[in-house]
Amino acid sequence: MIYRKLMLGDTKQIAQLHEKAFKQFFLTSLGKEFLKEFYYSILQNKNSIAIGCFQEDDLIGFAVGTLEVKGFYLQILKSNFLNLFISSLKYIFQKPSIIIRIIQGIIKKDNELLPQNDNPASLLSICVDPNFSDKGIGSSILVEFEKIISMHKKVIVLTTDSIDNEKVNTFYKAKDYKLQGQFLQGARKMNLYIKYL
Repeated sequence: MIYRKLMLGDTKQIAQLHEKAFKQFFLTSLGKEFLKEFYYSILQNKNSIAIGCFQEDDLIGFAVGTLEVKGFYLQILKSNFLNLFISSLKYIFQKPSIIIRIIQGIIKKDNELLPQNDNPASLLSICVDPNFSDKGIGSSILVEFEKIISMHKKVIVLTTDSIDNEKVNTFYKAKDYKLQGQFLQGARKMNLYIKYL
């Protein structure tokens, strides 16, 4: 297996893997074209960090994040608004309430649980092909991701669901992420973790 920085040309594979691994997630419901534009927007941002794990030429896992979490989603919206909007139009027409959720997710205030005197790095998503689960790929990708982050920042945060998500929460705790607090994201109860590198 090879670990390398993800490039703009990898967005098709990233979207395919996201769709395969996160079938019930909100972003997945917006379709593959939206996912491609979403990850394209992240990868072209100057603060993005993205590592992929490849078996031959196939992407089987990735970690995506940012060196500065505060205001990050608003930045990617501004940089690629038209393409993100067009790629989600089909789903917005089917369910107009989706647009409210998208906007709320992007323009929300910075989480009050974040360190107030810093703009920490953040792990936004870690994804492993279900066919390769329990092979340590997620752990390896996280190590590679943190190596790069540690060259720039000493604090990294992440959020994940608090309820019905025991495996993921146990994974992060085992990797020395400490629970900073909990908050509501719409109706979802979320955990915010922090790690000092």
